[in-house]
Amino acid sequence: MFGGLELAAGVQTSNLGKADRYVMAFTAGVALWNMGAAYVGGLVNSGGRLGGKIRRAPNPAAYRRALHWHKTAKNVRAQGATFLRKHRSEDLETALKALEIAAGSFKEVTEHYE
Repeated sequence: MFGGLELAAGVQTSNLGKADRYVMAFTAGVALWNMGAAYVGGLVNSGGRLGGKIRRAPNPAAYRRALHWHKTAKNVRAQGATFLRKHRSEDLETALKALEIAAGSFKEVTEHYE
């Protein structure tokens, strides 16, 4: 497996560095077997190079758009939660969880453009 990873990582088909191609190939290969293990393995192999921080890029127009999406996701989630109290639905519960994640992601995007 590791020999194959070295061969795959050595191929220059993108602007990614060799270490990044190695992490991508490793994660994709392990994901075929177990997604959780692939996630953890990818994090470990990446060595935290990004540090979880995204550089801010102030852009007022993009900030307003992302803020609108954030508010929309929160609003739809609130309306769905109200509906769910009267009409139980496992599918709706799943959709509301996805909306919660989306709202959090939109919040991060707004912070990026703030």
